[in-house]
Amino acid sequence: MTPERPSYVPPEQDAAIHRESRNGEALRSFGGFVAAVKRQRLLVAACTLIAAGIAVAVILQRPRTYTTNTTFMPQASGGSLAGLSTLAAQFGVNVAKDDPTHSPDFYAEVLRSREVLTALAQHPYAVQTEAGTIRGPLAAVLRLKASSGDQAVEDAIKVLRRTIFVNITRQTGIVNVAVQTPYPDLSQQIAANLLVELDEFNTRIRQTRASAEEKFLQEREDEARAAREVAEERLVQFTQANRAYTAPALAYQYSRLTREAAYRSEVVSTLTQGHAQARIEAARNTPVITVLDRPNRALNPDGRGLTVSLLLALILGFIVGIVLALVRDASARNDASEHALGAAKSYA
Repeated sequence: MTPERPSYVPPEQDAAIHRESRNGEALRSFGGFVAAVKRQRLLVAACTLIAAGIAVAVILQRPRTYTTNTTFMPQASGGSLAGLSTLAAQFGVNVAKDDPTHSPDFYAEVLRSREVLTALAQHPYAVQTEAGTIRGPLAAVLRLKASSGDQAVEDAIKVLRRTIFVNITRQTGIVNVAVQTPYPDLSQQIAANLLVELDEFNTRIRQTRASAEEKFLQEREDEARAAREVAEERLVQFTQANRAYTAPALAYQYSRLTREAAYRSEVVSTLTQGHAQARIEAARNTPVITVLDRPNRALNPDGRGLTVSLLLALILGFIVGIVLALVRDASARNDASEHALGAAKSYA
């Protein structure tokens, strides 16, 4: 006879019994999982190896690429035109002291701009390949579907957007540019042309701004000269009309006219200096970036990331194999149960 379970079980003992029951179910469930994987271990191994083989085949079929790196640092804006901001404020014109065109972010945007990329796409290139030297614009060198015309330029721009990578070091303001193409010569030439186009673009921007400032200062200088002549004429007329101006009212008026004439003369002198400096800036074509690392030809191809890709493929294949193993094992057990049930019914 089996002993009867007591009618009353303390809460602590009942909780322990339920906890042991759940632990036992968990162990049985985990044990069943392990047993199912062991029974279908060939399927798991096959899925893992197939995934690894596919990953290796895909990676090895990718063309080798070569990367050329170059770094540069924008030059700080000079104080020649920046000092005109205070002078311009006297005439109600707001001129920013901090020039945004000298920031690394500005150069990063210029490198991605359509104007620069269009110039790069239209540049002539000479690339040495196994079949010989290929010459022509970027579309022809890369053997794109359209090798000439506007469509070729559009296709080349799309390729350049995937080819040029820009990274900014915030602490130092250094801009790093990486160009990745299937040919080492092409990567180097694109990087070199990129620096040339960037410098020409910024030179045009600077000269255009300087020309506008020159025009502005010329107009203000003409106005200041006219105002100085008026102030000096008033002073001359006052001194001619008043040989002696010892009276307080006359002395005060003479002092005011003298200060006005001196102020107008000082404004003209300052504007003249600024105008001359603006003319120099408009004609200046010195580089506005300092190249730290010149683009060099890559000697070795880029890594394909075979190790990392293979590891990820093994993990993914193993997970897929386990899922398929559980599904197959559950299906096999269901078939066995149905077969046993059918045999029992036939025997009955």
